[in-house]
Amino acid sequence: MSDEYYDKLLEKVLSHPEVQEYMRATREEVPELTTYELESDALDWFFDLDYDVIFSVNDVYWQVLGAFREKVEWLTSSRENFIREIDFKLEYFVIRELETIRDRLEEALKRKHGIKIR
Repeated sequence: MSDEYYDKLLEKVLSHPEVQEYMRATREEVPELTTYELESDALDWFFDLDYDVIFSVNDVYWQVLGAFREKVEWLTSSRENFIREIDFKLEYFVIRELETIRDRLEEALKRKHGIKIR
C-alpha cells in the first residue's frame, strides 16, 4: 500500500472518537507533550485496545482480512504448506499484521510532522 494510503489511514485512526478522547485527556494530564509525541502515544494506545475497537476502523479491518485471505490461500495451495503450518494461530497472525500497520502509521506520522524516517 502507498504512503498516501497510510497518510489517510493515520487521519482516520487519529480522528476515531476514542482516540480523540484519549488525546484530550492525555493533553490535559501532560501538556508538555509535543503533538507528535501525543499522536504517537495515541497510536500505541489505540493498537492496544480490544479488537472490536481496532477493527471499527474499516480500513484496518479490511487490510488484516485481506492479508488473512492471502495466508489461507497460501496455506491451502499445497499439502506441504498445509502440513508445515498446521499449528497456525490466527491471533499471532493478526497481532503481526496490526504491528505492521502500526509501523506504517508511525512512518506516516513522521511524514506529517516532518521528522526524517530512517
